[in-house]
Amino acid sequence: MPGVQRRLKSSVALLIATVQGGLTPIRRWLGSTSEVNIRYYPGNSFNWLLGYGKYKLELKDWPSEDSTTYDIAYEFTQVNFGLGNEWTFDFGMYIGADWLMLGGKISDSYTATLVSGTETTDSKDWISYENQGFNKPVTGVAVFRIGFGF
Repeated sequence: MPGVQRRLKSSVALLIATVQGGLTPIRRWLGSTSEVNIRYYPGNSFNWLLGYGKYKLELKDWPSEDSTTYDIAYEFTQVNFGLGNEWTFDFGMYIGADWLMLGGKISDSYTATLVSGTETTDSKDWISYENQGFNKPVTGVAVFRIGFGF
């Protein structure tokens, strides 16, 4: 059609990030993310994302409700789907927004190891996989990104 330009481009990104922090001096956590994403640009800045991610979360000395303390390790992999926009500047910087991110969990593993205290039925229930909220895939709405491309 005259006057209509369509640019077809794709990009592949590899993101490896490690984040360390703590909520209080007693609670320590370590998280890491490894992703491979492919973005398809059907027009201008609009894009569809298809990706694979491996995520890991470790919670050290995590206190339960009845003074027992646990170390929690959780790893999972999932397929990611997204819709967003991305704008690239001439000098390599990009700004992007993923307006909708959905995930489909492929696999996961969860372990809770007693560090201190006496384990009870209540503490086992509190530390269970389902009660800690780890049984859901990662999703997001309005995830903003900024970076440099080469």
